[in-house]
Amino acid sequence: AQVEMNNLAVLLEEKTASYKSVESELESSNQRQQTLEVELSTTQKELNDLRSQLEEKTALHEATSTEISATLEKERATASQRQQEFESKLASAQVEMNNLAVLLEEKTAS
Repeated sequence: AQVEMNNLAVLLEEKTASYKSVESELESSNQRQQTLEVELSTTQKELNDLRSQLEEKTALHEATSTEISATLEKERATASQRQQEFESKLASAQVEMNNLAVLLEEKTAS
């Protein structure tokens, strides 16, 4: 009976050591899981921050692009208007030169 009790005591110690080992592994695993969850949370926050920055820069780029297009359109319209004014003045000058040429011919003829 004493030997059997000693064997049971040894078995109990082995099971207790095994239980403590498993408990330690579980605790270690839980800590690792918590660490990974923190890393995941941090990574998700960084990703969201990068998304926000990308959206802001895209919006700014689109606004700038729209502004540049509007400015170019305005410049084209102004250039077109100036060209029409120049062509009109040129036509008037040509008419005036023709009139002066006619007058000169008339003066020369008389």
